[in-house]
Amino acid sequence: MLFVEFRFVLFFLVVVAVHWMLQGLRARKVWLLLASHFFYACFFVGGLEGITGDRPLPTGWWFPAVLWSSTVMDYLAGLRIGAAATESRRKAWWL
Repeated sequence: MLFVEFRFVLFFLVVVAVHWMLQGLRARKVWLLLASHFFYACFFVGGLEGITGDRPLPTGWWFPAVLWSSTVMDYLAGLRIGAAATESRRKAWWL
């Protein structure tokens, strides 16, 4: 899915509509995270038609897994930074 394709307009409208229907800030953040990961994965997997069917996986099929891994690692590091008792421990996680 590219920015110049019509399906991006539909995707964008759905994302914005669901975003404004959600009540809590946390739910909105999770929704935007999932939508952005899906959008990123469409570059490498080719959308839902790339996941199903008998076509072989595209060359960059593993990039979305790297993105999810990076997101989880960053989230866990952020939790550890927030829970650090001293400035030196916080900096140890940051560096």
